[in-house]
Formats: sequence, C-alpha cells, structure tokens
Amino acid sequence: GQIHNFSVDAHISENGVFLSDWAGWYPTPVDENGQPILRTITLEVTPIQGWSFVASGNPSEEGWKTPRPVDGMALVGNKHVVDKRLVTTPEGEVTVSVHLGANHADKAEYYLEAADDYLQLYVPLLGKYPYDHFAIVENFFSSGFAYPGFTVLGPRVVGMAPKSLAPGYLDHELLHNWWGNGVYVDATHGNWCEALTSY
Repeated sequence: GQIHNFSVDAHISENGVFLSDWAGWYPTPVDENGQPILRTITLEVTPIQGWSFVASGNPSEEGWKTPRPVDGMALVGNKHVVDKRLVTTPEGEVTVSVHLGANHADKAEYYLEAADDYLQLYVPLLGKYPYDHFAIVENFFSSGFAYPGFTVLGPRVVGMAPKSLAPGYLDHELLHNWWGNGVYVDATHGNWCEALTSY
C-alpha cells in the first residue's frame, strides 16, 4: 500500500509493521451475503528482539485475544520504547501503554497523563472501558486510526505533544473504543460513531 492515510492495507518493513483489520492477512469466514462472520480471535505473536507489537483486543498469555466477537484483527509493531501506567477508573483498572520511537520517547508522559485524564472523564459518562488495555502507538506513516484497545498516531502528531493533545486527537481515538470498536457501526446507514466521537 501507499504510505499515507487510508491507502495502506498492509505493510511490513524495517520501518514498521502495519496489518489492518481489512487487509485479509488471515482467514475470514463470511456469511451467505459475503459479510465477515463475527468471532473471537486469538493472535499469537512471536517476539522479535527490540520490537514491540500491539494487536486488537486484550493482551493474553497466548498473545492477543478479542474479548467479544469481532469482524477483524489488526496488528502493528515497531522498534519502540514502551512506557506503561495502571489507571484506576471508577469501573476498574486499565493498563495504558505508550509505544514511541526513540526520538519521541520524551513525549510518553504527556500521553500517559492525557489517557489517564480522559479515562477518568469518560468512564463515568459512558461506562466501563471495553478493554483491559489501551495502547497509544506511534505509527511510521501519517495516520490516526482507532482499533479495539489501541490507536496509531502519525509521527508528526506524536512529536507535537503536548500541543497535539488538544481535544480531537487522542480523546477522539480513545472514544472509538466505545463507539465503533465496542459498539459497531453499519456504514451503509451512516457513520454515526464518527459523528458521536467527534461530538
């Protein structure tokens, strides 16, 4: 795929790994109408020295597992510095991790603090965060995609922190874990989840 927003389906190189949930990089059973059948997915990731990986769902002993039936699985990875924080919300604990390139590792605390603040704000309004984990991953191309349990942000956005933590960036991607990746949207009837997260 081309390396810019909405043109990449799958890319594996020394620059990073990006396997979207729509790229067909794993078997996808379909129903009689050709639509993907919702199912739980477990993904085992073989470690690579110096690389960290994040996938849809929750980390597990096997690798990554979706907590509910889904229509796809995404996987991203790179040579990142990883920082973590356990956030206690009114509805339980959420592990927040930030995966950044070495040149942006000094921005990690901004993202950990912002994710903590947003979880404290939105959990009382929307209910329990739908996953055990929320990962913020610096992507290697211009992006702003939300997946179940994680988001990828482009390097320019990451590098602008704390300015890039104004409303409309990280908060928007986090909210997609409730609207779009927790409760699905049928785009043929309007993309209401994008409107709701923007609101």
